[in-house]
Amino acid sequence: MGRYKHAFTGASPINPALLYWFQQLGITIQEAYGMTENMALSNSNRKNAPKFGTVGPSYDGVDVRLGVDNEVLVKSEASMMGYYKEPELTAASFEDGYLKTGDEGMIDEQGYLTITGRIKDQFKTSKGKYVMPAIIESKLLQAGLLSQVCVIGSGLPNAMAICTLSESMKINSAHQQKQQLLELMKQTNSQLEHHEKISKMVVLEEEWTTANGLLTPTLKIKRKVVDASFGEKYIHWSMQEEAIIRG
Repeated sequence: MGRYKHAFTGASPINPALLYWFQQLGITIQEAYGMTENMALSNSNRKNAPKFGTVGPSYDGVDVRLGVDNEVLVKSEASMMGYYKEPELTAASFEDGYLKTGDEGMIDEQGYLTITGRIKDQFKTSKGKYVMPAIIESKLLQAGLLSQVCVIGSGLPNAMAICTLSESMKINSAHQQKQQLLELMKQTNSQLEHHEKISKMVVLEEEWTTANGLLTPTLKIKRKVVDASFGEKYIHWSMQEEAIIRG
């Protein structure tokens, strides 16, 4: 690593706290974004001007805009012509010449793109409001108290966060962990809309890995597998008086 020129990360979100940690060692990790369908040519943080938590501005020659539901749309000479012998799928993959990524995002005044989640991952609570889990998960991970987190709540009164603790948290007493998690939940909820606020944090002992099927090879959470593994407990957890629950 002492001879590195550029270090990139992509495929799945990375905890911004980890990026800051590496930067303190003199290593700037650049988050990048792209798809197979556009030769992974879309956005990347520049080494001399990164904004951790974003995937950076678009490359020269790449036009990025937001469509319906803030879907990230990308247009460049690198975009595919279409799927082989799949005209209907090809037509559904483009909008006004822009490739539809299926990702929800936001673009700041400097042109830095932040991926806020997959559009298909959003869920609706029993109150009829849609929640985008990736936004909440990112906020919960920033403090460095959690190792992994998955926000769920489809059909429930409120969203809940299922999580595992970071190594630095595990050495604390159960009482300290509870107080820190309550404070984390309070701080996170203060940044969310009323219908997005989480009501419970469920702490699991077992880490999520590719071996137990909860993560993809690129370390993305398999939300459907999480639902299949713990879904029968969701209602029970939501009815508990305690805000911090040991799963």
